Amino acid sequence: PPAKRRHGYFSLPVLWGDNFVARIDAKADRAARKLIVQSWHLEPSFKSTSTFEAALEKELMNFAKFNQCDSFRLPRARQT
Repeated sequence: PPAKRRHGYFSLPVLWGDNFVARIDAKADRAARKLIVQSWHLEPSFKSTSTFEAALEKELMNFAKFNQCDSFRLPRARQT
């Protein structure tokens, strides 16, 4: 049920190297051609860096294109 969800309806794992570092709940709005990242959560042991965030944005753009979207919106991360 929605009230019990901690990481969203459809949570994708994020790997950085060999480590699981975050979860992303994304939804493709194909009519508007936008990938909406509804939320993303960093794992407690991971500290984000500018290098990680740049790589994440690049891969999210690739994921957006894969879903026939032209852009994406990324809110601030939450620490889990």
